[in-house]
Amino acid sequence: MGWFVPRFGRRTLPPESLAPPVDDDLALLDGLRAEGSKLQLPHPVRVFVRFDTETDARGAMELMDKDGYRSFLRTDAEGRWTVTAIQSMIPTPGAITKMRESLTALAGTLGGEYLGWQAPPVY
Repeated sequence: MGWFVPRFGRRTLPPESLAPPVDDDLALLDGLRAEGSKLQLPHPVRVFVRFDTETDARGAMELMDKDGYRSFLRTDAEGRWTVTAIQSMIPTPGAITKMRESLTALAGTLGGEYLGWQAPPVY
């Protein structure tokens, strides 16, 4: 005879956001669809987050790496630091919106700004 063991306190976040997607994100998804990309397959989604200081950028890199991103750091001529992070995901409007929400919140806590995302077509 089996036992049912309730799992209290183990709440997982939904994989997709319920908020409406941003028009820019929908336009990028439409562009991928127009190029013939198979949007039901995982894509290497590249995101960009900019910071004023290297310390904040490196802190963001550590947090993003813990979330499953592979991140890189570079600087521009104005002395700002951009974190480029890549994660493999199925680019649905809800998943992209959730990614945007989490990275905008992360950037906001560290004094940075979320710049956007891009992905190559997958055939």
